[in-house]
Amino acid sequence: MQEEEQGQNNEHQSIANKYDFEKSSMGMRYKFIHLAKTLPNIVDLGQGFPDWDPPRFLKESIMKSFSNDAFYQYTRNHGLIKLVESVARNYEKTFERKLNPMTEIVIGAGAGNVLYLAFKVLLNPGDEVILLEPFFDNYTPMIEFPGGKIVGVPMLPPKTRPKKDFQNIKDLKDEWTIDFDSLEKVFTKKTKVLLLNTPQNPTGKILSFEELKRVKKILDKFPKVVLIMDEVYEFQIGTQYRELPRMATLPGMWDKTITIFSAGKVFSATGLRIGWGIGPNWIIRQIMCAFQYSSYCIAEPMQTTVADCLDALNTPYDGQETYKRWVATYFEKHRNYLLEKLATIKNFDVDFFCPEGGYFIIADISKQNPETKYILPGDDNNVSYRKDAKFLLNLCHDSKIVCLPCSNFYTDEHKHLGENFIRFSYTKDSKTIDQAAEILNKSKSKF
Repeated sequence: MQEEEQGQNNEHQSIANKYDFEKSSMGMRYKFIHLAKTLPNIVDLGQGFPDWDPPRFLKESIMKSFSNDAFYQYTRNHGLIKLVESVARNYEKTFERKLNPMTEIVIGAGAGNVLYLAFKVLLNPGDEVILLEPFFDNYTPMIEFPGGKIVGVPMLPPKTRPKKDFQNIKDLKDEWTIDFDSLEKVFTKKTKVLLLNTPQNPTGKILSFEELKRVKKILDKFPKVVLIMDEVYEFQIGTQYRELPRMATLPGMWDKTITIFSAGKVFSATGLRIGWGIGPNWIIRQIMCAFQYSSYCIAEPMQTTVADCLDALNTPYDGQETYKRWVATYFEKHRNYLLEKLATIKNFDVDFFCPEGGYFIIADISKQNPETKYILPGDDNNVSYRKDAKFLLNLCHDSKIVCLPCSNFYTDEHKHLGENFIRFSYTKDSKTIDQAAEILNKSKSKF
């Protein structure tokens, strides 16, 4: 009995160590984020959060919501009625159907909370989840905690282009390509979930309707597979798009798809920690149950604020026809500005891809051969790093700029593909971008 308990303790310890931010390779991204917060005079182009203010109407709504003395008690477990009704009202056109706010919408403590609970209720030990690589690395523990297994399908990166192309970025698009034959081959009897992220972190790829239809043809052969659509960057899309293509609108897909959203991404306020899932009742009610026995409920003022602000999505804002259009335009401007600046740095011998949407720019460092000069916090001197980590540690310490490695966005099987890429965030204002460009131009290091 004692040996059995010790075995269970060891297993639990192993799981904890695997995802410990300070001890594990899974925590590498967070170690770079830690450097961004602790090293002096660092310019953070790594972590994906805007360093500009959220919209004025959100700040005004927060002040109003917290002035209401009625918010000290429990709220409805699955989302304030005012909020789920606002979500339903604002997404019925998106999904081309009438939404039941009480049974087809669940509110969580951020999109990540909803996504984690979706995996928790959908997966049994040994079930497989298919992901396109590279992918947001937080998916890994979310899937493996319930006992799931990730099956990765690498996308093909775009061809590199001359840097002069980035001096006129209008309509420029560097698209990562899905290998649909490889995608279909990895479906098995153990496949439980396919997760698609569009626009994608980290590549910025937007799945077109044509691509979504090809995915649907595959899913039609595997009717028991559930589709999770992570659409948190739904409005950070290139201005050539009027709306994000939505898988749940295709015939037959509503009943097997849950789509996940983030108020923090919508309103450039990642600390809001309000997200929601929209889908058929048979999936939503399971997430509701899991949420009820974990977080239980969310503070009323933040829910009230998001409910009010969602109604501003389709109203004019700062010279644009709608707030949604303002988001697309504003993020695209910052994407272009960062690309233009990076492309003019003479001693920065890396290539860049122009994303269609999202928060991030991927750079190709395959021409680099960095040496190991520094180590990450908590690592010992015998640690062995991949190319992307070595390159970025040197960039961080020698040039005071933090970006993030991309090998963490691949499965262990394919990390060798990811080590040739690094990720910049363009959610930074022009002053931050100018500062980074000035540092790199003056740097004595050769990249």
